[in-house]
Amino acid sequence: MRNIYINYDWYYKENYEEKDLSLGNFSNFILVDLPHTNKEVPLNNFDSTISNFISIYKKIIKIESLENDNILVFEGVGHKSDVYVNGNLVYTHRCGYTQFKVNLNDFANIGENEIAVVVDSNEINQPPFGFVIDYLCFGGIYRDVYLDILNKKHLINYYFHHDHDNIFIDYELSTNDNVMVEAIIKDENQLLKFSTTNGNKLSTKMIDVNLWDVDNPHLYDLTINIIENNEIIDSVNDKIGFRFIEFKENGFFLNGKHLKIRGLNRHQSYPYQGYAMPKSAQVEDAYILKNTLCVNAVRTSHYPQSPDFLRACDELGLLVFEEIPGWQNVGDLNWQDIAVNNVKEMILRDRNHPSIILWGVRINESGDYHDFYTRTNDLAHKLDKYRLTGGVRCIMHSELLEDVYTYNDFICTNKGITLRKKNEVTDSHKPYLVSEYGGHMMPTKSYDTELRRTECALLHASVLKQASIDDEISGSFGWCFSDYNTHRDFGSGDLICHHGVMDIFRNPKYSAYPYMTKSNKPFLEVTSNFNIGEYNGGYLREFAIMTNCDKVDIYHNDILINSFENLKGDFNGCIKVDDLLGNQLIVFEGKTLEESNLFKEVLKELLKWDGIYRKEIEAKYDKKLVDECWKYFGKYVANWGSHPTPYYFKGYKDNELVCEVVKGPQAIDYIDVKAASNTLYTKRSYDTTRVTLEAIGTLGNRVDFSFDSFLIETNEALEVIGDNIISLNAGIRSFYVRSKVKSGIGIINIKSKRFGNIELKLNIIEV
Repeated sequence: MRNIYINYDWYYKENYEEKDLSLGNFSNFILVDLPHTNKEVPLNNFDSTISNFISIYKKIIKIESLENDNILVFEGVGHKSDVYVNGNLVYTHRCGYTQFKVNLNDFANIGENEIAVVVDSNEINQPPFGFVIDYLCFGGIYRDVYLDILNKKHLINYYFHHDHDNIFIDYELSTNDNVMVEAIIKDENQLLKFSTTNGNKLSTKMIDVNLWDVDNPHLYDLTINIIENNEIIDSVNDKIGFRFIEFKENGFFLNGKHLKIRGLNRHQSYPYQGYAMPKSAQVEDAYILKNTLCVNAVRTSHYPQSPDFLRACDELGLLVFEEIPGWQNVGDLNWQDIAVNNVKEMILRDRNHPSIILWGVRINESGDYHDFYTRTNDLAHKLDKYRLTGGVRCIMHSELLEDVYTYNDFICTNKGITLRKKNEVTDSHKPYLVSEYGGHMMPTKSYDTELRRTECALLHASVLKQASIDDEISGSFGWCFSDYNTHRDFGSGDLICHHGVMDIFRNPKYSAYPYMTKSNKPFLEVTSNFNIGEYNGGYLREFAIMTNCDKVDIYHNDILINSFENLKGDFNGCIKVDDLLGNQLIVFEGKTLEESNLFKEVLKELLKWDGIYRKEIEAKYDKKLVDECWKYFGKYVANWGSHPTPYYFKGYKDNELVCEVVKGPQAIDYIDVKAASNTLYTKRSYDTTRVTLEAIGTLGNRVDFSFDSFLIETNEALEVIGDNIISLNAGIRSFYVRSKVKSGIGIINIKSKRFGNIELKLNIIEV
């Protein structure tokens, strides 16, 4: 029997002492459920070493028989684990990001057994530690733990792969004596069964299958049975996909079709909980990447991530570039040996995921280490001959041992070159992939000025456009998916790195819009709310429209002031707008087209220099004309001293109006409350959901600079993760709640002096 989850009711003690290993000693321990963070942290502005200590977890496990192998599986423990069975040290694991297994039998008894895990969460001599790191690594048993009770003859691991002619399953058994290995591949329409009684490989001819791709991520059920005397003694079930991946000099190809990789980097951390979030949160991140941000790829920076996240990528059609733990630093030979083993553990765990297209076998942004990277690259090819390798570097013309030159290109500033040409970075004729861009070049908070947020959005848009038209670039991964906690050396001094296109609670910033234009649904957003007090001198120089529409019309004072047509094929639908006068002077002031255009010309000169060179401009054009220009600007654009009228943005597809956005100054109308899921599922462990509060104004938009406060209370079925007194952050704020019971109704009361009480009910089901 496999995957018997044992996540509930572990004993935990924060500061480990040797006496804590004494059998039956649970004094000063508390009961916790997994996934568990060794230390809940504040949202920001805390000591970055807060989770760097040694803790201990204990659990009583009942074993029915020692005739089977009783194997305890840990999916992720940060960062060094010493596992004890009945007081005996049986296993030490040195990686915070890979799975490990412990056979309990040598020291177990029939009946109750005490399992202890001493967890060292310090930054010790193993990857990714050894120097500074631009992310916090947190600690604890932060992923699932489960028990496999297996026949002595059982499947240890397998590797599903195929070419155009054959299907192969390489496998390793605990013993090959007198057993048959059978594989069944099926979906609702097909059934394929094949078997063998010798060797370590199953194979059969390729049949007509539905190929897995980003638009149709077709998965098949795979069952591998170990059979002895016509009886199934072990069985493994999985989801697999058939697809053909190629990196070439002229790009990436999926199933023979050219596909531009358009991705984001993801850290697996969350506010307050660090790494310790259950399946639903992992799946939601994959869903946001695929269906909200509309990317087709994700890089697991800078370590292997949750199996639940990878399974969701399989199911959603999200390509994955997965890499070993590390950040810039390469340690001594012992450190390197651990890193080489990380390659092995990563690939053995994850090589059956169809979503994974590339192995990262180099420490992120490190220098050239020929012997070390020869080992990591060769091992990856030995374990998986059907995927290529990459190694993320930030240096040009470095030694290339891997198959793809993956490079972090941070030249982009939105004011010139956005991406380097391949031949500037490498002389190699191997494929080329941009693994990071953006990020620290323009860190942007949700509550920064509209100009700053617009500038960041335009940066992302410009890089996406450049990558899309350069055939030598296989694709690009923006830095990054969401904001994250980091060390004091990085971030914005608050221990948060504000590089995400989403905030730390997974709410979109303006920089998310260029990605969202790739949605299959009509999309139209505008990077301004037209509040003149937001701009220097009250002058809104330009803003951006992000859309996938064919045409966008702008109306003000009930007349059409600008129209943008023939937008099909404009990669990210990014339109810079610097004309808010339009035809208003012609309609309302009786100006000729020639006069109107002259006023716009003068106005652009004035706004360009913030009025600094007004005398020079007056000398060039005429003082009376300049004065009149300011008057019309104040009347029709800035609306000084008058009631502002909104701007209407109408988006069309195939000449049909498909979306409309109204922008202008607005008051708060109501607080919109949404839960990512209204049902929590608790069979495997506790469950969580993300609840979002958003201030919606009278024009239907988020009120950007609302910072209203709320008190969050729950009944006994739920618990708020982190602070329960919160304020909106630039008009929006999310929080997570977790289940405290296995079934029932969870009630959330959201209280505010201004908005009264809002109640939200959640179903909690043990399924």
